[in-house]
Amino acid sequence: MELIEDVVRSALRLPVKDKFEVLTYAEAMVEYGTDKPNVGGFCWVIDFPLFTKNEETGEYEAAHHPFTMPNRLQDIYDEPQNVINTIVILN
Repeated sequence: MELIEDVVRSALRLPVKDKFEVLTYAEAMVEYGTDKPNVGGFCWVIDFPLFTKNEETGEYEAAHHPFTMPNRLQDIYDEPQNVINTIVILN
């Protein structure tokens, strides 16, 4: 994340200051109601759910793109409803 922050600062000629804000997906949803919060600057949103439950079918579906990896691989088998992945989005 530090590398990307440096690249963004350099490309946009932003002053070097504190690190970008970091919110978990859960925090962003509670505080802003979206996973792309407008925080008046740049922020990282981390710990997205890997799966969500389809309310119509009751089955689990991928919540985001499949090219991410869960923080704990065993959770896919043990508790799929609680799996979070390591994808981050820079807003």
